[in-house]
Amino acid sequence: MLDKKQKNFLIGIAHDAILHKLSTGSKLVLNEDKIDDNLKKTSGVFISIYTNGELKSSIGNIEYPDKLYKTVIETSVVAAFENGYTVSKENFNKIKIKISIPDKLEKIDIKNDSQLYIKMQENIDGIMIDHNGSKTSFLPGDWSKTKSNDVFLSELCIKAGLKAEEWKVEGFGLFTYTVEEFEG
Repeated sequence: MLDKKQKNFLIGIAHDAILHKLSTGSKLVLNEDKIDDNLKKTSGVFISIYTNGELKSSIGNIEYPDKLYKTVIETSVVAAFENGYTVSKENFNKIKIKISIPDKLEKIDIKNDSQLYIKMQENIDGIMIDHNGSKTSFLPGDWSKTKSNDVFLSELCIKAGLKAEEWKVEGFGLFTYTVEEFEG
């Protein structure tokens, strides 16, 4: 878990990365010598950008081969400019950024639907699928957008380019994870 200073630092560099890209067109680069060692560990990250309380962009990856602080910089820029939403100089001061740092993946081995539902903790677990080369995820907060576990899993399959009911196939790759979230 990160302490308050580390969380504030990551929120700050997320904003700085977006502003730097707006101002210079280039990527923000930091002096690694001055960065907390805990933020140099490899980690996935999700960045969500809100304007006036409305989600405008959310993107990330559970597994990422780079250092956490670098992943925050890169993912913030992608969320701000390459994910169907563009932050402008006019709306930059209105954005709020939520950072979600995923914990380790845990494979769910299931024999039937009821066993699956017991292992999935609504609004606590993020869910990732990895099946036949298709991989995608929903964050824990995405549970509130669906009416049932079946719909949640079907929408996740569709997001991955799979058939809606494919999660019911034996051997389907289904994983849970938790996240540490903070915003600013």
